[in-house]
Amino acid sequence: MEKTKIMDDTEIRISGIEALSKALGPATALRFLTLLHREP
Repeated sequence: MEKTKIMDDTEIRISGIEALSKALGPATALRFLTLLHREP
């Protein structure tokens, strides 16, 4: 039985950005993150 590794905040951020970049492409991923950052 394998132990599930708990990811810290930095690992989650990196994995999320990598997944977005892979799915959307780097330019669109950056645009998406910018849109989220602007939301109130």
